[in-house]
Amino acid sequence: MRGMILFCVVLCGCAAPSRPTAVSDGIVIAFADDFHSGIVLERAAAPPALLPAQVGGAPWIAFHFGERQWIRGEADGVWDALRLGVCSGDGGVQVDGVTWWVHARGGTDPSRVRVWAFPVSSAELASLQARLDSWISPGGDREPIRPGSCWWPAQRGWSVRTNCHDFTVDLLHAAGIQVDQPPIMLAAPLRAALDRAWSARDLPP
Repeated sequence: MRGMILFCVVLCGCAAPSRPTAVSDGIVIAFADDFHSGIVLERAAAPPALLPAQVGGAPWIAFHFGERQWIRGEADGVWDALRLGVCSGDGGVQVDGVTWWVHARGGTDPSRVRVWAFPVSSAELASLQARLDSWISPGGDREPIRPGSCWWPAQRGWSVRTNCHDFTVDLLHAAGIQVDQPPIMLAAPLRAALDRAWSARDLPP
């Protein structure tokens, strides 16, 4: 029941009521607010090896890209933002077991989060999973953040030109969801691009 309620909430957050697609074996959810973005998968679709050690019974798994110090609460404020504007920081993929998306770091405002639900085929989902794995450093160790959340070192550093929005778009592209790349790190163009991608994906064949 909780999963069905969440699914209805997800669809209410999209641009318009969804129509069935020709092939739908799973769902990929993109989320974005005025600052941050990422994807959410059903737990059964998330690679088990990447899950937090204490994920519990969370039905959804969120994946997003961030900078180590910022995500872990070791950096905050104007000076750290300026630091990352000038040079790159340690990038990593944060994985959270969630009943729904909540993220309080940086400039994220949970009340302003929008979501886009994309039905996908099993082949598209497998392609997204492979692309997700390509972001994570081979041999990297899982680092706990708190119960239900962990961090995987990435092969790419975090910078204004390789940030959470780039991660989100790259994974969606791997699933065959064509989202325009936002300029640098601007949230409004990303949301507009997601609207266009969702509308295009939802059109009947």
